[in-house]
Amino acid sequence: MDSLFTRGRAVSAVYRKKISKTWKTVHLFNYLAFYMVSIHALLIGTDFSSTGIKLLSIVMMIIVAGVFIDKHLKKSILKI
Repeated sequence: MDSLFTRGRAVSAVYRKKISKTWKTVHLFNYLAFYMVSIHALLIGTDFSSTGIKLLSIVMMIIVAGVFIDKHLKKSILKI
């Protein structure tokens, strides 16, 4: 499943200009993919058995959430 998202991102990067109308929607799915992969790794992944790795993953998820809010939600709040 992870490689499916990676391939999807690579294809979207190549065809960005051709799908410019839907690029923003495609780009937003990257956030969803990141969280799905991170949660999967935390719950099932054997590489994430270490507390340090789990903490790092959670910190990364918090940072990505902050970036998403700053980049996407602030703009829509300011428009209101």
